[in-house]
Amino acid sequence: MSTHSRLLAIWSEVLGKPELRVTDDFYELGGTSLRLIRVLGRVKAEFGVDVFYGDVLETVTVESLALLIDKGAGDVSRGEPREV
Repeated sequence: MSTHSRLLAIWSEVLGKPELRVTDDFYELGGTSLRLIRVLGRVKAEFGVDVFYGDVLETVTVESLALLIDKGAGDVSRGEPREV
């Protein structure tokens, strides 16, 4: 399963919306800061990387989040620091 499809599943569950696109804006879909924290917690559990809240404040789309994850924002499983 691709990063995009895994993220779409997480977003769908957190936002309660079954139909999402990778270019949809999290906040325009009704996302809140608390829901974003839930998403980032799920990302850490699912992908083993830390994506920090401040890194995704401006534009939050599945596409932009997938880029951070695929870059390895901070590999938790290996204790690696995130790239700045």
